[in-house]
Amino acid sequence: MSAGRSKALVDAGAITLTRVNADVTGTLLLETIRAALNPKTKLVVLTHASNVLGTIQPIGDIGEIVRKHGALLLVDAAQTVGVVPIDVRAMQLDLVAFPVTKL
Repeated sequence: MSAGRSKALVDAGAITLTRVNADVTGTLLLETIRAALNPKTKLVVLTHASNVLGTIQPIGDIGEIVRKHGALLLVDAAQTVGVVPIDVRAMQLDLVAFPVTKL
C-alpha cells in the first residue's frame, strides 16, 4: 500500500497506523514490536529485507510475537524470495507478498 493510500485510510478513520523505528543497522527490535501491539492490532506488515541497507529482518521471531498476540503477519518478500529461505509455517507467516517475476 502506498504511503498516500495508507494516509487516506488513516484520515478516513478506517485504520490506525503505527510505525516502529529500527536500530542503526535497520533491524526492527523485537521489544519495539511487542510494545507497539495493542488489543486493536489485527495486522502487522513489514519488509523482509531492505534493498538499500541489505538488512534482513528476523521474521521468524517477529512471526512468533505476532502469532502470540493473535494478529496476522504480512511480509513483503520482494527482495528475498528465491534468495533467502522462507518457511511460511515455521516462521508463522500468514501472508507473503512478492512479484512472480522473481521466481
